[in-house]
Amino acid sequence: MKKLMEREDNMSNFTEEDKQKINYLKRKLLELYGRCDSSTEVACKIAIVHQLFLNIFEKEEKDIRFINMKLNLIYNLVSECENELNLYEDSKLKM
Repeated sequence: MKKLMEREDNMSNFTEEDKQKINYLKRKLLELYGRCDSSTEVACKIAIVHQLFLNIFEKEEKDIRFINMKLNLIYNLVSECENELNLYEDSKLKM
């Protein structure tokens, strides 16, 4: 998250909707990290999605459509990770 914090000064380039998505994704990724066991496959997927999220801020992308496409893709991946983590937690409870 440090990279993201360093780049928040570039947030002025984003629309208000993009800023809301970015803040949601930051919170959700932190929540998922806190819930998962680091040795699981889900944790690896969350780490990959987190890196993809950080990569949005690596380059100063000018094309808003491309940024929106990346944010929507990451949003979907975060949702999939959350669903997979829920299934993993449910299966642990049944054991």
